[in-house]
Amino acid sequence: MSDKIWVVGAEQHGTPHWTREWRLYKRGVVVGVEGNRVTRALEYQSPPEHCPDDRPSIVFKAATVVGDRAYLCTQTEVLICDFPSFAIRKVISLPCFNDLHHVTVAPDGRLFVAVTGLDAVAELTPEGKLIRLVSVLGGSVWDRFAQTTDYRKVPTTKPHRAHPNFVFFVDGQPWVTRFEQHDAIPLDGHANGRPPFDLGVEGVHDGHVAGNLVYFTAINGLVLRFDLASGDKQIFDLNTMGALDERPLGWCRGILPVGDSAWVGFSRIRYTTLRHNLDWMRHGFSEAARHPLAPTRIAKYDFAQRLLVEEINLEEAGLNTVFSIHAPQGDRPAAQIDRVVEAPIVIEPKRGAAPIQCDSGPRFSFGENWKRFLAEVDDHRISQVEKSLQQLLGRERLDGVRFIDIGSGSGLSSLAARRLGASVHSFDEDPISVKCTATLQETFAPGDPQWRVEQGSVLDSGYLSQLGQFDVVYSWGVLHHTGAMRQAIDNASRLVAPNGQLVLALYRKTRLCWLWAMEKRWYCGASPRAQHTANTLYITSKRLAYALSGRDFNAAMAEYHSNRGMSYVHDVRDWLGGYPYESIRPDEVAQVMTRLGFAHVRSNVQPYSTGVFGSGCDEYVYARH
Repeated sequence: MSDKIWVVGAEQHGTPHWTREWRLYKRGVVVGVEGNRVTRALEYQSPPEHCPDDRPSIVFKAATVVGDRAYLCTQTEVLICDFPSFAIRKVISLPCFNDLHHVTVAPDGRLFVAVTGLDAVAELTPEGKLIRLVSVLGGSVWDRFAQTTDYRKVPTTKPHRAHPNFVFFVDGQPWVTRFEQHDAIPLDGHANGRPPFDLGVEGVHDGHVAGNLVYFTAINGLVLRFDLASGDKQIFDLNTMGALDERPLGWCRGILPVGDSAWVGFSRIRYTTLRHNLDWMRHGFSEAARHPLAPTRIAKYDFAQRLLVEEINLEEAGLNTVFSIHAPQGDRPAAQIDRVVEAPIVIEPKRGAAPIQCDSGPRFSFGENWKRFLAEVDDHRISQVEKSLQQLLGRERLDGVRFIDIGSGSGLSSLAARRLGASVHSFDEDPISVKCTATLQETFAPGDPQWRVEQGSVLDSGYLSQLGQFDVVYSWGVLHHTGAMRQAIDNASRLVAPNGQLVLALYRKTRLCWLWAMEKRWYCGASPRAQHTANTLYITSKRLAYALSGRDFNAAMAEYHSNRGMSYVHDVRDWLGGYPYESIRPDEVAQVMTRLGFAHVRSNVQPYSTGVFGSGCDEYVYARH
């Protein structure tokens, strides 16, 4: 092992293995693992007022790490700690907390807690106040439980009807696994058309989201991996990957993906568990009892080669059960967006002439797509956008440059320009896109007087007349969605200062643009389920085309973000739903720019094509004479 990782779990009482789980553990423990060295980072015991009176079990269940914060949970508490020091900053304990199994953080900072004892998920404010308690079985939690009871004092509410374990986010929406139903469902009953995860195996307990991949562990040693883009599902049986002699692997919980490999946690089997729950064991209880049980440990598996690579015993450091594993950079990078600003400062400009009225048909919600994309923004993506901007403008720095971003969307291009030294003005017609840009600004450049964010339309000449002129007028992949592309180009050109540059990215015309315009109009009016089906069909067809041409689709997608720091899944939605829609040939662009008094500087264009899988953006840089 090269990088240090952290493992979350508990130390067991010095009592027989058949002790009931709710009395088994004496303290929650976090250990750091570096090489073969295992050291304690935190040990914790709950105060009496937060747990049952008679021999409570104190254990850390599955945690989440975001930036410089670690969010841990005991059976009845949520702990917010500094990371990686694990200094405790806040302890949250509510009467509805019983047998907590996981705590995670929403993009806007809210906490979501799997309250397994009540078959529910609790949503909390970042400060720890209860917003709602949602039954994962439908109906009210209080149909089965008493609202006046302090469930922190109740040793157990078993048997559970659902046993929710792992809460995670897909497309900005909360989902939760249900152990008894062998599935994962959207907490609010809707998920932008995405169907529930049919896990199809017993005992799914924990998981991890890594980009477009969602991993789940099952207690019997299976790992399930779902590709959110394609819908593909893979199952890896760890029992066949170098298991220890004839011994069962142990209770499989906790996973940390590392490329094509993953660290997986195993807890030593208790005899009650062995006898009653592990029907997957090869030879039954009597045969397995002849072999020494495998210790609590973490093991690294190579999924591509289907091999066990490495194992590290954790019991020597007093860790007797494992619930989650975490990387040095956390479960989301430190620079990742933690929340979307709900009320950014948006300047409402004085209006002059009314904006041009364009297509009154259905319109795609670009802002919602950008809002989902923000969860994937990190320093690496930002650096890729900076490089793209440097290449397109032909300069390393933008110090002293006045830069305006028309249709700022996520705000990534604006942020890149600001980091390169420009003073930046960002505007977008879509209010959610404005919020996304403002969120990025507040996260990476809070209070920066050289970056202004507001709402406005490139088709509103009265608004544009108040802005003045800029050295770089930038609009990447926007003007062809206004419904009046040529007028938008003309309006944008008026913002270019003498000797300034107009930088545009516009859809190139293909033979099938007429068909794609029809598809996009349909998509915008389709149900979420139909949209999800269209996304899946498009990606599956693209994957097939790659296979038939001998190209590696997975490798191409893995590197996709290097193209301006974008996300393939979000770009697919953008392409299929981006309506209004227009396209233009390079020679037509040249004619328009010549008429407006601009000279060609550089361009990146592709040849004319059929456009079976759609079009792409050609890039143009023109300078005002």
